[in-house]
Amino acid sequence: MDLELRQGDALVHETRLSKEYVRAVVLESPTIGRRVAFWYALIWLVVLLALAYCWARGYLNSALAGIPLPAIASAWAGAVGAITISLRGVYEHWVDASKHPRGKSEWTNALLLWHIGRPVTGAVIGVVVFAVFQAAYPSGTPSAAPLVVGSFVLGLQERQFFEWVKQIGAALLAGPVK
Repeated sequence: MDLELRQGDALVHETRLSKEYVRAVVLESPTIGRRVAFWYALIWLVVLLALAYCWARGYLNSALAGIPLPAIASAWAGAVGAITISLRGVYEHWVDASKHPRGKSEWTNALLLWHIGRPVTGAVIGVVVFAVFQAAYPSGTPSAAPLVVGSFVLGLQERQFFEWVKQIGAALLAGPVK
């Protein structure tokens, strides 16, 4: 019984050590965090390009029937824009900033969740851009080209997107001009 308890204590101690090791080496390592952000964004980009290819070949027509093409294109472009800015962050923030040719700041894992959420945030931005354009031009579905460009740009620059939404909200709340 005493031997089993000691073995159990050793197992608990070993588990704690491995959790501390994971936290210190994996989760807090800027090198690993930067690589995670890079590969995560790259995988998303490949998936989005594969979806675009499948859409162009007609493989997704039945799955997305009823959804306007400009809405899909807008969400797609917003996600691609968001991934692009995420990759830029990976490229510009090195683990050791002293080795960066332009002296950029060091990589920090504090923004890792931002990188993970970017593709979804970008797609949401694209859908909102579509909805705003649809509301601004109620006579029909807006063409895909301005939506794709606008969604990509606002996916790149989320601060401008939120400022844009704030201005739209202020205009709506102000009511009609007298």
